[in-house]
Amino acid sequence: MSSSSFTTPADRRRRARPRTPPPAPTRRQQLLTWGLLAIWLLLMAFGAVAWVNPPWLQELSRPGRQVEAAEGQRLGDEFLKQRNYALAIANYRKSLEILPEQPGVLVNMAIAYRDAGDLAGSARLLTDMLQRENSPGLLNAIYYNLGEVRERQGNRAEALRCYEQAARYRTGEDRAYRKLAALYAEAGRYEEARQASRRALETLLDPALEYESMLHRSRDMYRDEPEQLAAIEAQLSRPVTADELARYDLELLQQVQQKSPEVARMYEHLGLLCVRLGDLPGAIDCFQRVLQIQPDHSETLERLRQLRQFQVSSSQPAPQP
Repeated sequence: MSSSSFTTPADRRRRARPRTPPPAPTRRQQLLTWGLLAIWLLLMAFGAVAWVNPPWLQELSRPGRQVEAAEGQRLGDEFLKQRNYALAIANYRKSLEILPEQPGVLVNMAIAYRDAGDLAGSARLLTDMLQRENSPGLLNAIYYNLGEVRERQGNRAEALRCYEQAARYRTGEDRAYRKLAALYAEAGRYEEARQASRRALETLLDPALEYESMLHRSRDMYRDEPEQLAAIEAQLSRPVTADELARYDLELLQQVQQKSPEVARMYEHLGLLCVRLGDLPGAIDCFQRVLQIQPDHSETLERLRQLRQFQVSSSQPAPQP
């Protein structure tokens, strides 16, 4: 008999003894098990929802995304002012990755591309925006900046077309008319340049446009406040009413506008165009208006002296033989 088959009485008793079942889990252990299972299922469900990314989840995360996107735009704008175009573009891209549809960011990024020397990239961004934007203020900005790109590319005809399109939209049209006046004068189209200069002056001295410009500046101040920003955008989407302007001292506002250095420069430019066209009274009037704003402007003082001297000499009768 082999030793492996040999059993003792004690062994036989142990084998015959019934096995004791494991103790039942306590209530605490049960709760812990079910809790872990619930957490696991919740994580799985959340992962599936996040993967699907339903609209309600997007809405829940939207305020946080808006803050992140606004911070990216703010940094981009700061770097653009500092002429650090690479970092400006990087931050604009980061902002657009968070919230893709931001026309203001796209326009500023196009400006950064343009000033960095990537004219083709800037033009591509702006022309793409023209296919889907319809806000007058935005179209003015797109056409104006596209005009600057075409001008730098040496395409004067296309630049003129873009500035003419920009001037169709009331908001910001004064700068488009200033560009048109310069390009018309450069091409020898002096009467068209004079008309464009007059339109630029009209818009610079329009209180409603000053009010709109104030609203545009306010957008940056309330960038992180969705309700205020929405109210400003709503005001910009429609013409300025008399009731809105009635809140301000229009006489004081117009006095401030009439003392603007930009207005003085436009009168100076208009005066030079009048000289080109032989309109000496018109030129003298423009130069006098410049001196009302900038009394010590030496070049204007000299031009006015020469014009008056010429008027006196040309009004004298021809000498008798």
